[in-house]
Amino acid sequence: MADEKKPGGDKPGGDKPAPAPVKDPLTELILVLFALFVLVTALNSVTSFFSGSRVFSSGWKGFTERGLILSYTNPISSLDNPLNTKFIVTSKEADLYDSPGGRKISTRYLGDKGTIIGGPVSIDGGKYWQVKFEDGTTGWISEDDIASIEGVGPNIFVRSLLFLWKLVSYLKLILIIFSLVLIAWLVYLSNRIVKLRKEEGEKLYPSGIPDEFNETKVSNPRWEVVEKNLLSSSENDWRQAIMEADIILVELLENMSLPGETVADKLKAVERSDFTTIDFAWEAHKVRNQVAHEGASFALSQREAKRVIELYKAVFEEFHMI
Repeated sequence: MADEKKPGGDKPGGDKPAPAPVKDPLTELILVLFALFVLVTALNSVTSFFSGSRVFSSGWKGFTERGLILSYTNPISSLDNPLNTKFIVTSKEADLYDSPGGRKISTRYLGDKGTIIGGPVSIDGGKYWQVKFEDGTTGWISEDDIASIEGVGPNIFVRSLLFLWKLVSYLKLILIIFSLVLIAWLVYLSNRIVKLRKEEGEKLYPSGIPDEFNETKVSNPRWEVVEKNLLSSSENDWRQAIMEADIILVELLENMSLPGETVADKLKAVERSDFTTIDFAWEAHKVRNQVAHEGASFALSQREAKRVIELYKAVFEEFHMI
């Protein structure tokens, strides 16, 4: 009987398993302590940054453009000798005077920079400094509107937020320009529409647009008669209103130079694209025929008369007759 092959018999060292790596408790303890030290140091740095930053100590106002500027500047009153000190305007708008508290000569804006060259002069409890801005403008400005930037500057966090504020300012300018362009485009389109409607009217009425089609005409005396009859309490007046409205329809169709002898013939010759309310005209004219041919046997209520007149009105409004 052949000998059974033992597991690992062909491997060097026989069937003994490889020894497992030995863990050093001291090394693991040192690594854990080092990780805790790094974590505590990082947390302490972040806490110090947030607690020491005037951006966060001022609440939401600290994130405004003015709040960000105030976060890294120093009040002029805190300086021993502010002369020749670099400053920045900290008010949204600051008045520049020709003399301390004198005549206003210009307006400076948040973020403008310059140098203090004289002063101070106290007037009515306020201090004024003579300054020279980077663009060369000189004058007197209130101490409350400026702050020192001598030897200080924003950190990367504040610089990033100030950049975003500038980006917002540019975005506002872009939106204003876009709005102006859009308004100009709308004006152009409006003029084009008026011109196209005029050209279509000239094609539709080669001999000239009738007065009753004129858009500037604010009233149509004949239509006023129709509406007056409609408001009457007499059924005969309602019938007369429908008959008069149909006469106006006949004149409209004749001015369109449509072929045919009767209203029905002319309506059949109409292109729907040129006469969007043609169905209203058909329905109103059919009721007119009933009124004309059936006479008193055709019962006409004021409500029905008003409905029919509204159909005529829609037609006439399409062609600006009323």
